[in-house]
Amino acid sequence: MNDEYSRQYFRWLLFNNFGKGDYHVTLTFADEFTTEDAKREVTNYLRRLRRLYGKQNLELKYLLIKEDRRSGHRLHWHLVLNGGVIDRDAIENQWKLGYANADRLKPDAKDGLYGLARYLTKSMAYCEKHQRSWVASGNLLRPDKNPDMVTDDNKISKRRMKQLQEAARNDEVKAFVERMYKGFEIIQWRVGVNEVTGRPFAKFCLMRRSEATGGFGYG
Repeated sequence: MNDEYSRQYFRWLLFNNFGKGDYHVTLTFADEFTTEDAKREVTNYLRRLRRLYGKQNLELKYLLIKEDRRSGHRLHWHLVLNGGVIDRDAIENQWKLGYANADRLKPDAKDGLYGLARYLTKSMAYCEKHQRSWVASGNLLRPDKNPDMVTDDNKISKRRMKQLQEAARNDEVKAFVERMYKGFEIIQWRVGVNEVTGRPFAKFCLMRRSEATGGFGYG
């Protein structure tokens, strides 16, 4: 449950704080670096980035994802940064060790940044118990600190839950949910029974349709 909540919270932060024109940065370390060495070097890197952003009167915002060394892989971490007028080369040049690659975020027309979220959260499976796999800057919009941005619709009638379960059995969840949430398109869903409590559950990830552009925006 804690793992699922962590992934869900991470996705919320990613979707509601970053978008087109921001950066995904991969930082690769030399083989001799330990995890503790990496923490120190990334802290120094973030300090240099804050100075770089400050020169442009910008405030650095980030999500940092730790990906420790696994078989066949060098130690490497990921950063999602706000972009603005900051040049890609300048961001890469602040990294003094190993290899840095910065790419502009390009949300998919169908599922936005969901693919990136799935890729970045894969590292959670390799973390030790109780080890934080990601951290975020304190200046991000957060659902727990901005309750007016979040609609609590967890409560659902038994009748509606039975209808959802029936729709899942008949492969009709997409049509059913999009009738429930007008103006949204479903991109991910799970309907099942909690293995611990034995109670049914339904989870959806939806994107809001933009009437002005015909495309999608995060809601």
